[in-house]
Amino acid sequence: MGAAELEPFVDSHVHFWRLDSETLDYDILTRPEAHPIMGDIDGVRVVRFGPKELEACSRFQNVTKVVHVQVAFGATDPVAETVWLEELARDTGVPHGIVGTEDLGAPDVAARLEAHAAHPLLRGLRAFGDAAELESAAWRRGYALLAQHRLVFHHVFGVGLFGVARSLAEEFPEVSLCVDQTGLPLRRDDEYFAQWRRGLALVSAAPNTVCKISSLGMVDQRWTVETLRPWVLAAIDCFGPKRVFFGSNFPMDSVASSYPDLVNAFRTIISGFSPDDRCAMLADNATRVYRLGPRRDQDG
Repeated sequence: MGAAELEPFVDSHVHFWRLDSETLDYDILTRPEAHPIMGDIDGVRVVRFGPKELEACSRFQNVTKVVHVQVAFGATDPVAETVWLEELARDTGVPHGIVGTEDLGAPDVAARLEAHAAHPLLRGLRAFGDAAELESAAWRRGYALLAQHRLVFHHVFGVGLFGVARSLAEEFPEVSLCVDQTGLPLRRDDEYFAQWRRGLALVSAAPNTVCKISSLGMVDQRWTVETLRPWVLAAIDCFGPKRVFFGSNFPMDSVASSYPDLVNAFRTIISGFSPDDRCAMLADNATRVYRLGPRRDQDG
């Protein structure tokens, strides 16, 4: 099946970088240690991964829009990555949306968010805080400010923090909360699966939550369609076809598969859904959540 025959795909999770940048620090990509989850990632430690490289990976998958997710983990000023990505989009047309990062508990968080929001493509922020941070009064004051800028909050949460995610969603119903990277399940046994699924169900009961299905290859690097299927379908079952969307996590997930293999696996797993539901999960939901313009294959 050629790209023109495939349903449009909005990739909600890609990473661009320039390891030779003088203003950005990609700590997790440049330090010599193994990745804390993926282990050996030397194969993806290229100097540059940007729109040109993504197009080479994805050109037969009918990718219509791309959302960049923060990867400059060592940056002293998180706004610098947002600035660079906005410039990249002006030059290349990609990305179409940006998810940055910021310390929501910082005393000057309001000014920091204003600095991010000055860049029109900013659509969200992600964090990696623990329960103590996410439950602190200072951090939650910063979190409340996301509504003013229509920013989607992203965190993997995981089995230990799904309860915190639910409390955030309930306390701040005006903020959209995204369970990022499918909640990043770290094991593949039945007991863990049941615990993870209960957590997703708990979060999904709050109507202002969504789930991004991505990054499953970070742990299951020898995945097949059948090993991905229960995790993908469980996320869809919890959130429904109108509140999930897919991301490639490329190039990080390239340690586990090619781009077409991954996206075709997603397409195969949801092939039994209605055409409208498939288009929603592959493109329309991400277009809505990230305010990317007209839906499906229209430009905006």
